[in-house]
Amino acid sequence: MLCVFDEMLPEDGRYKPNAAMCVKGLLSLMESMTRGREGSMLFVFSNYVNAGNPYWCKLEICNDPRYEVTVFRDKACCIQVPRGYKRARKQDSKLSRLMRAGHMPLYEDEKEDKMLSLISKIPNGAKPMPYIVLTDEQFYREYVHKGKSYWTQVRDVPNGVPVFTNNVKESGAGVYMLQRSFYKRLQEDVDLDMIRFVNPNVMFKIMNVLYDHV
Repeated sequence: MLCVFDEMLPEDGRYKPNAAMCVKGLLSLMESMTRGREGSMLFVFSNYVNAGNPYWCKLEICNDPRYEVTVFRDKACCIQVPRGYKRARKQDSKLSRLMRAGHMPLYEDEKEDKMLSLISKIPNGAKPMPYIVLTDEQFYREYVHKGKSYWTQVRDVPNGVPVFTNNVKESGAGVYMLQRSFYKRLQEDVDLDMIRFVNPNVMFKIMNVLYDHV
């Protein structure tokens, strides 16, 4: 069986609360449709793709910019970023002029190829935020530099720094539940492109904190 899911991501990169359910729902549907059918495949397409989208984060996969196709054999999936797709429509065409009038993206901007722009080192002079986030039994800390936040994993919790978690099972004994204000600010950082991560694994964990939030 061949299943096709087109336009999997919103063009503005904004996801509804509890976006992780979209991923779970798609996988559940795939399982129901292909149960007992060997060799079934699911193709998922999108014009605009950001490395921090809920599908990649939930599966913990990310494309390797050195290759057009990145294969994850242990997860039976792959990511393909076609070359030259953004020239499918000329900028001076009638359709392009219509799209610009409607403030629609033209898919001809080089920024669409920079899917890993969310990965960045913490700049010198960045200040640590006065809290630690615990998720999946691992600690993460946010640093701020010139209004932009940078997330990294930490091994130890400094004395006096409070710890917050998104999982009630990890709360207690000095670990508190994350407040609604945290999720709101995290969503604002994502919407304004003011968030970065030191590596894809950190990105997966922190973005999943947001996507799993109801």
